[in-house]
Amino acid sequence: MPCYILTKLFVLSCACVIDFWLFSFSVLGKRLGKSMGVVAKEVKAMSQIDILEFEKAGEVTIASHCLKLSDIKVLLFLLC
Repeated sequence: MPCYILTKLFVLSCACVIDFWLFSFSVLGKRLGKSMGVVAKEVKAMSQIDILEFEKAGEVTIASHCLKLSDIKVLLFLLC
């Protein structure tokens, strides 16, 4: 079935926003123990530059714990 454009969309600007993290609390909680609260707070406070560096390096160390891309999932939102 063919796809038709019904209306035109004019976009003035777009921004990529990185502001949502998914943790596996059951898995990380067992591994991090009492440090889980501190780590979660630090991760949520990371700037977009920090997040991009984390994705490039594949890991970040917070409160002496090494977190990898498999521990934290970064969701990107495109705002137009």
